[in-house]
Formats: sequence, C-alpha cells, structure tokens
Amino acid sequence: MTRLILTTGIFVALVFAGLAALGEAPPRLAIYRVDLVGKNSAPTPERRNKDRRLYKGFITQEYLLATAVKKGAPILTDSDIEQYCWDTQKVQLTDEGARRWDSQGGYETPLNGLPILIEVDGQPRYGAMIWNLLSSGSTNLPQFWSTTLDNQLTFGGQYRTTEGDTIYRENFDPMVKKVMGELGKLVDNCEGN
Repeated sequence: MTRLILTTGIFVALVFAGLAALGEAPPRLAIYRVDLVGKNSAPTPERRNKDRRLYKGFITQEYLLATAVKKGAPILTDSDIEQYCWDTQKVQLTDEGARRWDSQGGYETPLNGLPILIEVDGQPRYGAMIWNLLSSGSTNLPQFWSTTLDNQLTFGGQYRTTEGDTIYRENFDPMVKKVMGELGKLVDNCEGN
C-alpha cells in the first residue's frame, strides 16, 4: 500500500511539473554563446580571397549563421532586459542579467572576442561578438561590450564613413525592434543614454 501511495505521489508530481513547464512561454529574444563548427573549412591565408564566409580574414554573418552551435542556455533573454534604447543600442539589464553577462568574461574576454547568436522568436537573426574593451582589433560583426556599466550594456553597430554616411550593422534588426516594442521595452529617444 505504501508503495502504491508513493508511486502515485511521484506520478502526480511529475505530471504537475510537466504541466508547469508547458505553461512557460519561450523567450521572444535570446542571446546564446556559440561555437563555430566549420573550423576545418575555415580558409587558410592562401584561400582567404576565395572564401566568402570570411572577409579580410574576419568572420562574416554568413559564416557565423552557417556554423554556429549554441552552447547551453541563453546568456540573456528578454526577461533580463528592462529597457532597450534603439537609437543608441544601449540596453538596461536587470541585476541578474548584468551578473550573467559580466560572468561571460569581462576584461578576461579574449581580445579576438567570443561569438554569440541573437534569436527572435526562436529564429536566428544575426551573429555578433562579445568584445573586450581593451582590444585594439576589429571584427565585421556587431560588437557587444564585454562588461556592463550600471547594468547597461552597449551594442556597437553603427559607424560613419569618411564621406559622412551612417552605416547600421545587423543589430539594428527590425524584428528585434518589433519584439522589444511589443514587450513595452523599446525606447526611441533616450537622451543621456
């Protein structure tokens, strides 16, 4: 009899745990650390100009999206974001979100960066790099600074050409803007940020 009660109790607990997990909505926006698995097909210096996945030896969006394999749970999700300033690409994080982001390496982040993948509604949107502020190197991908300041995280993805044109990188993704707007976290005019 005791065995039947125990078995029934375990069964009921598992059913309720399963139902609770089903009730959790997946994140609308998620940022993952990734590994790039196509290392054998990465070009050698002789092949650099022939391989379009790299440009001047740097990873391109196409290469990252084609070879990225997610490493574990997301670093950040939309629940970690309190406010997303679209104009400056600065994000105000929760305390927990800032702690998780800073734990990715901070100033110990390799000078050539750590690749990440940004997903919206479960679909990959673009790749970027967690970038060490001390690095003098460059990348073709948007750079997300490796440390937060007052729980703020900066996404670098806009620059001016010598002709004065403003070029926006992939982090100005319209789907990210749409989702942040739907979640009530998007701010267009954010003076002081």
